[in-house]
Amino acid sequence: MRGVAYSTQVEISLQNVHPFQFPGVPLTLAHNGDLARFAEMRPGLARHVRPELAHHIRGTTDSEWIYALVVSQLDEPHAPQTGTALVGGNVSGIDGPLVIDVALLGESSRPLRRAGARPGDAIVVTGRLGLAEAGLALLAAGWRLGDDDGVGGYEPAADDVAALRACLRAQLDPAPPLAFAAALATAPGIHAGMDLSDGLSGDLAALCGESGVSALVRSSRLPLGPALERQGGGDPLLHALHGGEDYELLLAVDPAHVGGLEELARVHGVGVVAVGALAEGPPSVWLDAAEGRVPLPPHAHQHFAPPEGER
Repeated sequence: MRGVAYSTQVEISLQNVHPFQFPGVPLTLAHNGDLARFAEMRPGLARHVRPELAHHIRGTTDSEWIYALVVSQLDEPHAPQTGTALVGGNVSGIDGPLVIDVALLGESSRPLRRAGARPGDAIVVTGRLGLAEAGLALLAAGWRLGDDDGVGGYEPAADDVAALRACLRAQLDPAPPLAFAAALATAPGIHAGMDLSDGLSGDLAALCGESGVSALVRSSRLPLGPALERQGGGDPLLHALHGGEDYELLLAVDPAHVGGLEELARVHGVGVVAVGALAEGPPSVWLDAAEGRVPLPPHAHQHFAPPEGER
């Protein structure tokens, strides 16, 4: 089934029929709607479209340009790691900059849900927490990641380059553990899980709420990012607890299967750490810190919370 893009400014022709797919690119785009003031935006968009893709644009629709723009941002558009296909969308006009919102649909034989965690389960996380939040702070402080993967904005000390690069890349080009996440579908002893995109304090509270358990996090076990406070990177512990956009995994695991999970993670080149445990009790999160056991209220991003000035 194919459709003709509707617009009073676009001629009806074969070149303007969606879905669009460039030769050799396993991604397809079809969408409804049109982009307000597209003619004004096209020169700016053209600068971000790869030349080898731009010459495939045959029609006059905004849809084909959006497709070319999205495909141009992929590291290897002819062989995406995820095997996903861009199959639809809906573009609306707004009074502001161009915003692309992405929704992912899929299926799983054994989906991991937030519900299902049990008292006694180990709280396991992947990667290092807080890197993306530190990267955001570094960007605000003026640091930049160069095209050659170098660090610019200031003159970094040689010992700080790797740490600065790791934080900036975590914010600008995150690499979720996709293959490891897929392997969890057949791993035993994993009772619940979710991604860590809105901060440990908020996401763990959500998992506890869905599973009806309480959690104790040991601060000494948290896999922290590098200490870059002097460079403007902020507090690594606060970032690990409350920072978002890490795109790591939060899992509730039977303690008897933590060793097997660690072995699976090593195969996929992913670090995993048990940072606490779940217990019976009303849904709550506690932190075992140097000053003792204290409540850990969620300070993570809240999708449906009103802006600060309206609370």
